[in-house]
Amino acid sequence: MFEVTEGAQGSITSSYTFDPTHQDSVESLAIHGDVFYSSSKDYYIKKWDVASKKLLQGHDSPINGLATNGTQLFTASE
Repeated sequence: MFEVTEGAQGSITSSYTFDPTHQDSVESLAIHGDVFYSSSKDYYIKKWDVASKKLLQGHDSPINGLATNGTQLFTASE
C-alpha cells in the first residue's frame, strides 16, 4: 500500500505490504468500502480488510480479472 500526498514526485516507497503475499504477479485490484481485493496468476483472489491490513478470505482458481457493482464481486478466469 502506498500513501501518496498531492503533488508528490519521484520514487515512492510502499508504506505497508499485505501479508501473506501473492506468489506470482498481481493481475487486478478492486476496492469496495473497507474491503480490498487482489487477484493473481497464482490462482488466488485475496480479500483484505483495509483498516487492519489482514487477510479475510482467499480463492484458489486461475483469475485474470475483478469487478464490483457495489454489492457483489465478479471474477474472470480462464
